[in-house]
Amino acid sequence: MQRRLTPPLILATLLLAAACQAPPPDLGPPPNVLLLVVDCLRADRLSVSGYERPTTPNIDALAAEGVRFTRAISQASWTRPSLPTILTGLYPSEHGLSNFDESDDKVRSTRLTDAVTTLAEALKSRGYRTAMIGEQFQLSPRFGLDQGFDFYKHRASTAANIDDLAIKLAAVRAEVETMASRGERVSAAQLDAAMARVHAASAAFRAALETAEAGAN
Repeated sequence: MQRRLTPPLILATLLLAAACQAPPPDLGPPPNVLLLVVDCLRADRLSVSGYERPTTPNIDALAAEGVRFTRAISQASWTRPSLPTILTGLYPSEHGLSNFDESDDKVRSTRLTDAVTTLAEALKSRGYRTAMIGEQFQLSPRFGLDQGFDFYKHRASTAANIDDLAIKLAAVRAEVETMASRGERVSAAQLDAAMARVHAASAAFRAALETAEAGAN
């Protein structure tokens, strides 16, 4: 004959079972998440990918401390469809932001539907504060990619800063090309000096970005 448990005994059994369960682990505060996107960056020119020159020491350091994916494939060959895919996890055929036509100061393009949940929205729903700072016209809010961001600045620098950087880089390139056209061999010291000028111009540009960001806050 099967013995039936009385209500008090059932309650005691449940309390005992609950007491025997291990407490959930303390995971601490959620980690910070930084998504760094570099437009038109060739993987075969990263020293971490085997390029012979030390071109990317900071990226190399990140790769040494984390996980590097060697078979990551872009869903498009250009920026317009690629960035929405990164921010939504959808194929270009799904998010629809694959066409771009600008004429008469009007952009005729599909806007991301509010029904799509972006990475920023997913993080924000879990208590994160979200921000996007960059210099990319393809991230214009008119395309709907600002969904879920608390702070969104897709043109963080000024045209003057960009022009200044372009002029300095063009001068370095012209100098090296002139030497090559004369049949002169570019020494390691000359190349290092040219790269130092490039890094100095980039540092000035980065400082301008930080100033623009501080002013926005």
